[in-house]
Amino acid sequence: MISGIEVDALGGAPGIHSARYAGRSADDLSNNAKLMSALKGVPYERRRARYRCALVLHRGSGCAAARGRGGNGRDSFSTRRAGSGGFGYDPYFWLPELDKTAC
Repeated sequence: MISGIEVDALGGAPGIHSARYAGRSADDLSNNAKLMSALKGVPYERRRARYRCALVLHRGSGCAAARGRGGNGRDSFSTRRAGSGGFGYDPYFWLPELDKTAC
């Protein structure tokens, strides 16, 4: 399985590199700091983002694939960390219909 955050203003980055966006041994805080730095000065309406994942299962002679996408096309990245709980990019992933972040 591969998964990650895609941000329109960054050409879909960090994408599949989300977990190690700030380097191989990066933690959530480092990854978030790099993302916020990359989005500095980008207006809210260009910060559209989504979670995306893909999974392939291979068993014997058969193979199955599935893709998923989280978000409604209006979800964006906030300019400030908010919420408690969650992990990864959740503290910045803004859900406008709920008026809060994903955590």
